[in-house]
Amino acid sequence: MSSFENLPTYEEIALKAGVSPRTVCNVLRTPESVRRKNLDAVHKALREFGVDDPKAMKVRRRSTRPRQVKSILLLESDVPAGSLNLPVYSQVVRAAENRAHRHGWQFGLRHRNANESMAEALRNFRGGGVILFSNRVPYRELQKVIPGVPVVRVLGAPNDRPDCDTVDYDRIEVARMAARHLQEKGCRKVGYLGGPSLRRNAFLSAANDLGLQTIDDTVDDLFFSDARSQVVNRAALEAGWAKIAGSSPDGLFVYSDQATASLYGLLAEQGIRPGTDIEIVSCNAEEMFLSPLNPRPATIDIRSAEIGSRAVDALIWRMENRDASPSSLLIQPKFVPGDSVNMSTTAMS
Repeated sequence: MSSFENLPTYEEIALKAGVSPRTVCNVLRTPESVRRKNLDAVHKALREFGVDDPKAMKVRRRSTRPRQVKSILLLESDVPAGSLNLPVYSQVVRAAENRAHRHGWQFGLRHRNANESMAEALRNFRGGGVILFSNRVPYRELQKVIPGVPVVRVLGAPNDRPDCDTVDYDRIEVARMAARHLQEKGCRKVGYLGGPSLRRNAFLSAANDLGLQTIDDTVDDLFFSDARSQVVNRAALEAGWAKIAGSSPDGLFVYSDQATASLYGLLAEQGIRPGTDIEIVSCNAEEMFLSPLNPRPATIDIRSAEIGSRAVDALIWRMENRDASPSSLLIQPKFVPGDSVNMSTTAMS
């Protein structure tokens, strides 16, 4: 490797050797001051870069390549930007940012527009790793733009053959918690109000396993989302509830606290009393939606802040263990009881 432009930067050597750029500098300038372990690691990294003579690095010109900075990027794609303003998602981002700063890393958030290529979205990124938000950001497409960059995916349901490390909540346990709560409240016929999802499928399966009768239906387009906010689609909510109500359920698992808040208004108009005429269990533990509700329903906390924090920890670990196989970490949800209300002895009619 004779061209100065082709020589690696100190930062690149340090990353491959698992040492600091200052240690690389010391190896090249005052090797007698460096421990043998670090000396060997740097020399090995140089050989892997094709630098057979370390003396070449002593007279290298300043690299013309952009310098990598100690930063982490959270990239989300094909998700309406307004959705990230919801507490359940904003807590992930805020916790990830706080944990990154605690580790001494900068943190950035990037929204990729639908008509924007991955190369355009990452044009100016020179950081050490990327957190992908949900399954909608293609890992392979990212790797084509920044080959070898360490990646962790958050809020993307793990599969049998993960392409990268994943940090998610235990979606199956969320469904089981909801089903068990409704059973313990004496419910016999239960439904799910929300769109088609793993959460819905797991709930119906868990309820059936507990011997409950289930109402199998879904609500398409339950939310409207834009660049600023996400709101409940009232027409879709009414249509979905009408289908479920026709089967006279005494228990209901609602996809999110935001949908539950809108459902309370709809039930009030119909003279149906949550906690008395029908038992409701919600999901996400979003205080801004739950606090106005009376009675307050039980909800399941997916522990968004823990997901964000652990994603950063996993990414930093991945930077130091690049050859390890991809792994999946599931955060255990927490059941949050609602107000205690006596259910009527008869199901709603």
